[in-house]
Amino acid sequence: RRGGEEERRRGGEMANRKEGSEVMVSVATQGDKKELAGKIERMGQERGIRFPSDSQESMISIYNMITTVSVGDYCNVAKVLEELEGAFGLVPGKSKKRKREGGDDATPKKPKKAIKPPKAKCPENQIYVTLFWTLAHYVFLEVKETGSKPFKALTFRKVAKAIAEHDAIIKNGKEAKKLKGVGKGSADIVDKYIAEGEEMEDLVNYKVEYGDVEVEESEQ
Repeated sequence: RRGGEEERRRGGEMANRKEGSEVMVSVATQGDKKELAGKIERMGQERGIRFPSDSQESMISIYNMITTVSVGDYCNVAKVLEELEGAFGLVPGKSKKRKREGGDDATPKKPKKAIKPPKAKCPENQIYVTLFWTLAHYVFLEVKETGSKPFKALTFRKVAKAIAEHDAIIKNGKEAKKLKGVGKGSADIVDKYIAEGEEMEDLVNYKVEYGDVEVEESEQ
């Protein structure tokens, strides 16, 4: 089993797997944990987590939290961010977008439409196909409201189709970017989803604004 894990991490790339609705990231080695700690620090700063001002102290805190939250060789990054936010709090004025002014959780609207993303040739990639198809759906709704051009939505659909046609497991954004039609922005979305899962900020905000979607399995 250990040999298989090492094979998946060849070249310094972190492996991942899906457990329920959560995406788990490999932290089997000290190098994996350090690499993930750096990514979590950047995500936490974007989220508005009030990390210690001392950079070394901040990284030690994140590293220790990864160790605490990890189960076996895998870590739920969304859980790490949640725990860090609870430990350090948020920078003033950086309250979560999914909160209303009064502080109450915004209640997502009921599903408006069922979507049917393409079926991935490689089953492990279906989560990314569904992700980009879902994002495209939300952007199309946004276009209808604002009258803007649907370029972004069409790009997301193109990315979903490219990933669906790929017959090897995509482990990170770097691998996704090798596919025709997948740019840096879409590759970054893959990495963000691997780290945050369904708690990815853009996805949460879209669900609050337009409601959740019902995903239907495609037959082909």
